[in-house]
Amino acid sequence: MALMAVRMPISLFFIPSTLCGSAETETGRVSQERLEENMEAALELYLGRINDIPFGSSVIKMYRGATDKRATELKEQRQNLLIYLRGSKSTKAELKKKEPNQYHYFELVWNLRKRYIVPNLPINYVFALKACYKEGCTHPVCKNGKPTNDSVWFSGGPTI
Repeated sequence: MALMAVRMPISLFFIPSTLCGSAETETGRVSQERLEENMEAALELYLGRINDIPFGSSVIKMYRGATDKRATELKEQRQNLLIYLRGSKSTKAELKKKEPNQYHYFELVWNLRKRYIVPNLPINYVFALKACYKEGCTHPVCKNGKPTNDSVWFSGGPTI
């Protein structure tokens, strides 16, 4: 008789909240350190079981969130992005001098957005992008070249 590995459906997945022991102390109070230790252990277990499992025609990708080191980096990057988008000329110049790689990345993304944005649409309601297909564009769609047929909404339908 052959054994098969079967993944448990997500709906049947249970993680106890006391993986590292009870968070309750002898005095009846909750130990914050033990509580955090239990939550971290539960989170690691959950991510280990759920991440990269098939879901429809895709695969589930899970990220830790606020306790992840990458989240801290992204928060710092967001502050610099806000300076790039909304800052004065002097603060932008300071950012360019202090973080040249990040500033260059912001410029690449912003220039790509400017080339791809569909004009004359109410930007508060519609954010539509369309490939530019210009020579030297870094976007993978443009690198492949302009398709021979126009994209349509559905077979025999109007062009996009």
